This record gives sequence, C-alpha cells and structure tokens, in this order.
Amino acid sequence: MAGEIKRFCSICGKEFYAMSPQKKYCSPECRKAFFEQQLKIKEINKEVRLCKRCHNKPTITSATWYCQECNGLVLDEEYKKHLSRMKVSQNKYYHQMKNNPDYKDYRAKYIKNYIPIRYKKDKEFKVAMNLRNLLYQALKKYTKSGKTFSSSKYGIDFEELIEHLKPFPKDIENWHIDHIIPLSHFNLENPEEIKKAFTPENLQWLLASDNIKKGNRLDWGKKDTP
Repeated sequence: MAGEIKRFCSICGKEFYAMSPQKKYCSPECRKAFFEQQLKIKEINKEVRLCKRCHNKPTITSATWYCQECNGLVLDEEYKKHLSRMKVSQNKYYHQMKNNPDYKDYRAKYIKNYIPIRYKKDKEFKVAMNLRNLLYQALKKYTKSGKTFSSSKYGIDFEELIEHLKPFPKDIENWHIDHIIPLSHFNLENPEEIKKAFTPENLQWLLASDNIKKGNRLDWGKKDTP
C-alpha cells in the first residue's frame, strides 16, 4: 500500500500497515492491553511509603505522610496546638459582632439547629452541656443573687471532669451526673466552695431513678433502694 509502512504489533505480533512509524499496535484492543500491562507493572514496582510518624504502617496514599491512625493523632495535636489562638480570635470576633442584628439573628438560628443535633450525637458534648447546666441551676437555686459567671471564674475545668466521668454509660439517657456531696451542702456564695462542689472526686454516674431517691441526703446508699 502506497505510503504505508509494514509494522508488527507490539502486543500480538500481528503484521499490519500504518502511515506512521510511531504506531505500535494493530488495533485499539492491543493498545488498551499494553496500557493495562504497564499499569500492573507500575503497581508491582510501586514502593510502599511508610508512615513518617510510626514507621510501621503504609501511608493513606502515596501523596500523604501518615497512616490512617497517625493522621488522626496528628490532626488532633495540631488542633490542640492552635486551640488557644483560635479561642482568642473567635472571642475577638464575637465581641466585635455581638451587637450586630444580622449576626445575632444568624447565631440564634445556628445554635437552635446545631445544639440539638450535636447533643444527640456527641456524648462528650452532651456531658459538658449537662455539667454547665448543673452549675447554672445550682447557682440560681442556692445563691441569693442567682448571678453566674463562666466556669473558669470558679476554677472549674470541664475537660478534667469529662475525663473523670469516662467511660460514659451506653444508655446515657438513663443516668444522671450526681454530686456525691449534694450541692445544697456547699456555700455557693463562695467561689472556693463552688470549686470544691465541682471537683472530679465529687462527681459520679448514678441511675436517674436512684438520683431522684437520693435527693440531697449525705447518708444515702443503694441499700436504701428496694
């Protein structure tokens, strides 16, 4: 054939004619077969990249530095590392915007939608909310003014309390966070007494039914229950 060059297919070896000396395959099928072969070779020869942190497990992908487990730990460390700076930035933004009507409306709608969803799904968040509510209700009930401040004002570390209360009950909705020495036995006009009332050692999980029976008694024990 005029202008055509005789070639032999690189895959099947079949004789064929082509207009270009660059053509290596007699058909699209053979061309596809070649690239599939190359892909297999590449996979076989591909070097396994080990995690930069643990040096034991392969990385999530060839473009990442860490394995699945270490990646989560690194993200958590980075979050904690920058947490204080984030809080300062968020606090500054809040005080700049708190009197803005549009921001107040947006924030109210966001909280209304966000809080119930996270409260239902995140046990730690639920416990933290319950602890804050306990503090708020106690100060309203047992102080003359009923005035409350932030937990840090009283030296209460909610993260420490949450760690103390772990592991959480599976059926957490059936349990209460109980003050072993009831709140009514503290002088909640005194910040130091408030701090004592909310120490980890004074908190425990108690079945809701038992907590109701206990009330504000110091001498209560499960032996009092039927």
